[in-house]
Amino acid sequence: MSKKSYSLSGAQANALLHFWLTAYSDYIASRVLLNSGLLIQGAILASTSIEKYFKGRYNSIHPNPNI
Repeated sequence: MSKKSYSLSGAQANALLHFWLTAYSDYIASRVLLNSGLLIQGAILASTSIEKYFKGRYNSIHPNPNI
């Protein structure tokens, strides 16, 4: 299986990095909430984290300047 390479502009790479860094911050915060017994809040923040990761990944493959 061959790997595809993608080329991103500086702004697109910055947006991707922003999505992934905020997704990681949300992930850490959701872990804290879940470990503190706040299950609903932790689950909501975990789903937000996953959404940001996928949005960043999708945007890296299909760049959209409006996001």
